[in-house]
Amino acid sequence: MKGKYRIFYITPEIAPFNSSSANATISGTLPKILKNLGHDIRVMMPKYGTVNERKYVLRDVIRLRDMQVDFADKCFSVNAKSAFLPDSKVQVYFLDHALFSSRNGSYGDQPGNSAQLVEVERFLLFNHGCLQTLRSLHWQPDFILCNGWPAIFLPLILRHQLVDDDFFKNTRIIFCDHNDSIQLELSLEQMKNAGLPAEHLNDYLTSGEKVGVYNIAKSVCDAIIYSTRQPNEDQFGKFEQFISHGIDYQDWNPAGDEKIAEKFSVENSHLKIENKKIVCDDFDLEFDTEIPLISLLVDDEVQAQKLNDLIAIFKQLQMQVIVISSSSVRTFENMGKEITDSIRLKVDPSAKVRHQIVAGTDICLQLAEESGIVESRFLQNMKYGTIGIIPESSIAGFKPETHKILENLSLWGKYDLKAIQSLKNVLLRLCDDYRNHEKWQQNMQEAMKIDFSLMKSGEQYTELFDSL
Repeated sequence: MKGKYRIFYITPEIAPFNSSSANATISGTLPKILKNLGHDIRVMMPKYGTVNERKYVLRDVIRLRDMQVDFADKCFSVNAKSAFLPDSKVQVYFLDHALFSSRNGSYGDQPGNSAQLVEVERFLLFNHGCLQTLRSLHWQPDFILCNGWPAIFLPLILRHQLVDDDFFKNTRIIFCDHNDSIQLELSLEQMKNAGLPAEHLNDYLTSGEKVGVYNIAKSVCDAIIYSTRQPNEDQFGKFEQFISHGIDYQDWNPAGDEKIAEKFSVENSHLKIENKKIVCDDFDLEFDTEIPLISLLVDDEVQAQKLNDLIAIFKQLQMQVIVISSSSVRTFENMGKEITDSIRLKVDPSAKVRHQIVAGTDICLQLAEESGIVESRFLQNMKYGTIGIIPESSIAGFKPETHKILENLSLWGKYDLKAIQSLKNVLLRLCDDYRNHEKWQQNMQEAMKIDFSLMKSGEQYTELFDSL
């Protein structure tokens, strides 16, 4: 690595402040790695109504109050608050305006044809607000990382409206695509109505009066980074790169995890059983070395509707299960913590409890289909020797490195979400494997040895910075 840089990372969502996708997870982990590599990085997202100010200790910043942002013949007054990414020294700014704070989620909470226009205006305000924040802070970044299509407006503003602005003359712009948003096409008319430079938008048309996000990124950004497989990967330009997003081993590593009761590693992986004893005790489950302990992750109502069928299978196979759910899943509102003698429900567990569950369970069953979320959880669990069972439909979107892991990994499971019998067959097989304790331990160690560190991603980003 040649140098250390000032990096401004703008993104529509950051975990844990707002976690609706794998994109949020990446935004919550990559900045910490870049910080640990010596870069001065600051992050910015909109302040949605769902962001818990008290929990994350958001503070007012005097110089970021009442900032004026003008576009489309409108004048907006915005504020920015600040906090730190948990367990790090990465500063996060939250752009505060009613267009963000009055909404429940990150994207499109308004139905009908007006939704996209509302989104363009909201994120255009966010992009303008990010630039004004930099001015107000008198902080000139070497690189601005624009994460996803909601950040595509910033390079348009810089390259066309502020092209002669000395404040940004040495700033390089990198577009980061973590969830295929680069394939999106936005309405030309709506973008013009929202106040974007009409005289330049025609340069980025695809077809049918649509403006291509890829066309913009390729034309006005200095580089494009992908973290999902692209169909034209063999035809990448000089500064189009695939950088796989790994796992943050500073947060997810049983050898140094302060959130679990008994630390362990490949060399003393037998200590994982001590964490299982603790989880069983915490959830009032009988500890039994012949019965696998499973965590079941339920993210939404659609997944929750499958619970009755799954419980029937768990009863047949005599398994112990901890169901982990978000409080937004209303199906669980009337359920107690104890569903059956061997099944427990935990709603919105703390980070400490979540880590302890990962460390103490033998198997993790996922119902989600979004590839990024499934893949990230699968790899996190693997580091703790917890065997993953995942929907077959999610595997196609995994990174090339993960496909290689799956090909060489002896112990894991995939199933058809539409055929409950296929899941039963996988569980039967893993139950049999579990009772062969020596073989299970060997396969568990095999999984724990695989290095899929996020640090590698950070180093690849730094190499790109050096080349620009």
